[in-house]
Amino acid sequence: MVTDFFTWIKVFLVGFMVIGGFALFNSSNFVPFVPPEFGASGVLRGAVSSFFGYLGFDAVCCVAGEAINAERNLPLSIMITLFFVTTLYISAAIALVAMQDYKDISPESGFPEAFKANGIEWAAQLTAFGEVFTLPVVVLISVMIQPRLQYALANDGLLPPMFGELDSTGNPKKGALFAGVLMTIF
Repeated sequence: MVTDFFTWIKVFLVGFMVIGGFALFNSSNFVPFVPPEFGASGVLRGAVSSFFGYLGFDAVCCVAGEAINAERNLPLSIMITLFFVTTLYISAAIALVAMQDYKDISPESGFPEAFKANGIEWAAQLTAFGEVFTLPVVVLISVMIQPRLQYALANDGLLPPMFGELDSTGNPKKGALFAGVLMTIF
């Protein structure tokens, strides 16, 4: 439930940034479409680095054992999610370049700085706050999948058997406690 809340906030935030970027659309920012200093190899480097934005999908494999009708639902949900994430990712990239020249885009805080450069301070503040506010979803997902990963490793004999034990509700309670304490300390 908490992860759903943060995920929807994040989706609405990206939607806001995309709509804001298209509202500030400046077609001259797309000329040249492929900047000569980057060329085709720069486009490929960008595509490779964008690929790593999808690394979170390995978390799905850790919780796949809890899926109902996993054989059908897991591939279907991954494909639907990939479609929507890719659409949002591409739309956001186009919107960012549409609102600010690629040479001026901040590598640390792209949308907030682009809104600020366009004189819309409230949108800059909102997007900066939203980016920080939604960061906990990454931590929550890490805490959620770690006990399942430990469970799988314990069943393969790579971790002590205590991590392979489930409580009466089918959850790896000892693994959750261990991962929670470890993540809290470090």
